[in-house]
Amino acid sequence: MKIIIDTIYKVYGNAEVELPEGKTQDDIEKIWMKMGDGFIEFKDQTFLQIEDELHKNMEEDPFYLYELCKRPNEISFDELKEK
Repeated sequence: MKIIIDTIYKVYGNAEVELPEGKTQDDIEKIWMKMGDGFIEFKDQTFLQIEDELHKNMEEDPFYLYELCKRPNEISFDELKEK
């Protein structure tokens, strides 16, 4: 019998962003993030580059993400059905 083991790791990042003069959260069209780096697109089609704290910490300490993923938040398993 084979089983499959699923592990879930939760990693959290945040970014404190000062919006440009005259902009409010109502002016935001969308926010895009990938690996802690991203941008805010405003309804007037202007952009603001952003970087979250997780990304900054990963650049400063290459083992930062390793520490976050050292132990999973959840482990589950089930029988692996043969094909």
